Amino acid sequence: MHLFRKSTRPAQGLKVSNGGKKLYRIGIHSNVKSNANFTDGHVWLSSEESGTNGMRTYGLWNNNSGVFGVLSSGLGNGVILNKEGAYRPQASKFFLIDRVQYNTFQNYINTPDTWYITNTCAEWARDAIYATTGNYLDVDDNFGIETPRELSRTLGK
Repeated sequence: MHLFRKSTRPAQGLKVSNGGKKLYRIGIHSNVKSNANFTDGHVWLSSEESGTNGMRTYGLWNNNSGVFGVLSSGLGNGVILNKEGAYRPQASKFFLIDRVQYNTFQNYINTPDTWYITNTCAEWARDAIYATTGNYLDVDDNFGIETPRELSRTLGK
């Protein structure tokens, strides 16, 4: 089950019912429009438990110097919690998920990962949504590199 919302702001006191099962809302966001430059922007995830106002964000960041990052994994965890608080999304898509899916989501975001040119924030976030919901979002841009602007194109922004 998924829900697309055009609003880019978090729901205040998200209240939903699913036969007594607790629901969660996860989102994928891009802070650039579809006409942005190839190297611009960031894609991140958010999660919120139903009945709460507390939203968390998760993003994959380049924790190494240089635009290309590193070419191999294992140099540290580039997954950072709540760094995107000041970012304003230009495109977002939200999904309502159950507890089992939320556990899958948590396992994915808690797995250490490293940003590099062929493992970008856009790819990492897209793969989290796919692993959790089965929804595959196109973020593949030029040269097969995943970008925030391509997520915005996919979401029609």
